[in-house]
Amino acid sequence: MKNLLKALLMTLLATSLLACVSQPQQPAQPIGPQRPAWIDNPQSVGDIVGLGRAGYHFKGAAAQRELATSRALDEIARQMGVTVSNVLVASRQATNTSHSSSLATSTEQTVKGNVVNAVVHGEWKEGDTLYILMVGR
Repeated sequence: MKNLLKALLMTLLATSLLACVSQPQQPAQPIGPQRPAWIDNPQSVGDIVGLGRAGYHFKGAAAQRELATSRALDEIARQMGVTVSNVLVASRQATNTSHSSSLATSTEQTVKGNVVNAVVHGEWKEGDTLYILMVGR
């Protein structure tokens, strides 16, 4: 009886080891889509490109997208020789009982007979940051 129990135990142990060895190892698959290469190298998709980036925007996703698009168009305009000037005005006021702050931005583009025409090539959201790549035509 003891010999039968030993033989059964050895057979079970050998079968377990063979089952572990015979399973092929598979590489770990990435979870979710991969970060696009154009984020790190925008010129890989064309000659005149603009990469706009915008972090979290307190006015929501539409305002964040609008900001990233505006930044991408500014970059394309610079490459086309269009004069672009950005103005940022910040002000703060404080008293003993309250305080207020405001921030205003504006972009002025002076086009000398040029039309800035571009299409969205891709969008990517990474955490709170939205990337938009635009290609000039």
